[in-house]
Amino acid sequence: AAQRADLSGRPRTAPASVSDPQVSRLAANTRLAREIAALQLKIRSREPDGASSARLGKAIQDEFGARAASAYTALVKQSIAGVRRAETLEVMRGAAHDRNSRRDAKIAALREQRIGGEVGQAEAARVARRMAK
Repeated sequence: AAQRADLSGRPRTAPASVSDPQVSRLAANTRLAREIAALQLKIRSREPDGASSARLGKAIQDEFGARAASAYTALVKQSIAGVRRAETLEVMRGAAHDRNSRRDAKIAALREQRIGGEVGQAEAARVARRMAK
């Protein structure tokens, strides 16, 4: 029986080899997914950006070349910077919220004092008017 070749030139009954572009793309995507997960874990553990980016860039450079690695590393660094900015904004918002809460509490206490003092003065004035009669 003659084996017919599909569009890739490989006989239909032949097993897919590593040289198959789809298989190598799948392997590369799997490897990238593992590296991204490892990088995200290191971001959470606060490893310095330079070390993790350099390690990631080296691993990608071996497979895709310097230009692609540089672009991907820049993208990852940009993502890391965005996450850090978001965390910083969240901390700043929390600090501002705490500061505003303390200020509001002080203002409320001062108002209570003032209201209490005014009530005391009004009561003293009423007593003085009654005594004057």
